[in-house]
Amino acid sequence: MSELQRGPEPPRSTADSPPPAASARWLAALRWLAGPAAAAACAYSAVHWADLFAMRWPQRHLWLFSARDTLAWEVDLLNALFGLTLYALARLVFTPLAAALTAITLLGTVAVVSARKMLELDMPLLPWDLWFVGNLADFAAFLGWSLAAVAALAAAAAAVLLVLAWRWRHAVFRRRRGIARSAVAAAGLVGVCAWGVVLPPTPRGLSGQVHNITWDQGANFANFGPYYAFAVNLPFIGIPRPAADDLAAARALDAAASPAAGPGGERPDIVLLLSESFTRLPEQLFGKPYGCLAAAPESRLVSPAWGGFTANVEFELLTGYPYAMLPPGSVPFQMYLSRPVVSALPRVLRDRGWRTQAVHTFHRDFFSRPQAYAALGIDDYAGLEDLPGAARRGQYVDDRVLFDQILKRLDAPGAEPRLVHAVSMMAHLPYDWEGRFPLEPGLAARLPAGLDDDALALTQYASMLYDHERAFCGFLEQLKSRPRRTLVLFYGDHYPSFGSLAVYERLNRVLHGADAPLNLERDFSKPPLALFDSRDGFVTLPDEVAAYNLGALVLQQAGLAAPGHWAMPHKRDRVTLVRRLYVAANQSSGSLAAAAAGTDSPELRTLRAHAWRHLFGPAVADDDQAAGSR
Repeated sequence: MSELQRGPEPPRSTADSPPPAASARWLAALRWLAGPAAAAACAYSAVHWADLFAMRWPQRHLWLFSARDTLAWEVDLLNALFGLTLYALARLVFTPLAAALTAITLLGTVAVVSARKMLELDMPLLPWDLWFVGNLADFAAFLGWSLAAVAALAAAAAAVLLVLAWRWRHAVFRRRRGIARSAVAAAGLVGVCAWGVVLPPTPRGLSGQVHNITWDQGANFANFGPYYAFAVNLPFIGIPRPAADDLAAARALDAAASPAAGPGGERPDIVLLLSESFTRLPEQLFGKPYGCLAAAPESRLVSPAWGGFTANVEFELLTGYPYAMLPPGSVPFQMYLSRPVVSALPRVLRDRGWRTQAVHTFHRDFFSRPQAYAALGIDDYAGLEDLPGAARRGQYVDDRVLFDQILKRLDAPGAEPRLVHAVSMMAHLPYDWEGRFPLEPGLAARLPAGLDDDALALTQYASMLYDHERAFCGFLEQLKSRPRRTLVLFYGDHYPSFGSLAVYERLNRVLHGADAPLNLERDFSKPPLALFDSRDGFVTLPDEVAAYNLGALVLQQAGLAAPGHWAMPHKRDRVTLVRRLYVAANQSSGSLAAAAAGTDSPELRTLRAHAWRHLFGPAVADDDQAAGSR
């Protein structure tokens, strides 16, 4: 038989070549291992993000953590969960290798962008930064590049990705087989992240040390990594868009104004003085009255904060918006003030000729105050870094330095009136450290029985407030001799945190009787409020005024027409529309107290729409014309 007639020879088996069945089993095993290996690579990348991307950051506020070894493995566990979740989501579309590369690229991008933001702003990548996606100009400015360069780079990257995806589509995109199993895994991991990590104040099932440090987002990055810092802030991304009728009412507000009231003619200087943790507890406990404030008409501030979150009280005062309209635990200064707020009180005064300034005797970047103050219309801000050699009293800068700085700004050359927003620091916690502050003579002997365990904290706290109030009274005497009339709004921001609510339970028994139940909202949440006129002395105020209504009160006392939402009836009549009291636990995580809240009235809906329009909606320009989308 010729070669042409002979059929093909069967393949020859050799000792070095496995039989076809064995080869298929090896290939199947490799394919089965590809998924777990890819998932493990994503978990490893998320856990070791700092090593892989060379960005070690020193931890902050270590006093918050009682067991740091436990904290370390809990953070690793959370980061592994984030890496696995991202891989599971990518696996819905891609093959294991492509899904791992996609997830690791995203993990690296979040880490690198967070590190860049930390260097520039001391804040990591956060959910509200996603607004940059819709505004390339802002993103380009942040990177320091031109808009054309960012647009060209984005277009080139998109084109390359599309070409590669099409060229290798069979190796990149997954087949339909097994998609249900992948969907169940992805849904389960997303559910665990949402239910166990993002929504509760601290991850479920862990020691409680990991929590959203909302007052210092940079600490979230430094202590827990970029992924927790991003994910845990997802609930704070904004408020829902209001109904069309409410938005129309809000737009109409910006053309409204109430008639001028109070003294006319001369434009006064205005000082907004936030007194850290100032209350009347020292008078109540020790029976020793304050100085000039003892003669001031009694009034209390309806504050949104307790034990911390000073910036949220500032937010209400300077914007006129209730904190209760925002997600619980949010910090608007850090989260929502990324563009000019044309309706803010400082901007209203600046537009009428006032020079707007702020001074705070603590680190200037805390609560992202530089960006927040600029958005609100404050042109000049000085923090601790701008006060070299400032004298200290106890742990913090002496409040006399603050009063001197206010006078320096009021008396600076220039004919225009001044607005000075001032924030004190001397009476900030801690209160129970031995030697924290010089004790007021004779005070310890006045402490009521039943408070022996809290003697150090209470006497040091009271000593701080008596000292602060004396300095404040001396400041008012100096204002009386100035040629220009000066208005001073004095208010405590919140009641102090003594580290445990048990202290307030003991205080409540001493002040209200052994059988009296503790009512934190009624008895221990509304600090003193006073308005001083250098020509006429203290002004009589309503018994209670919400912080978001104070701006209208100041405008009225200055003889100015209240524009826009500052002229709403609840501000004119000092009515508390709504309140939510956010209780800071150990100056870190928080919980909601049972606080009185207003109904969803038409006026409240209009105010909420006004807040949405000025903080979240299309940008509102000074001439009330839409200037673009956020």
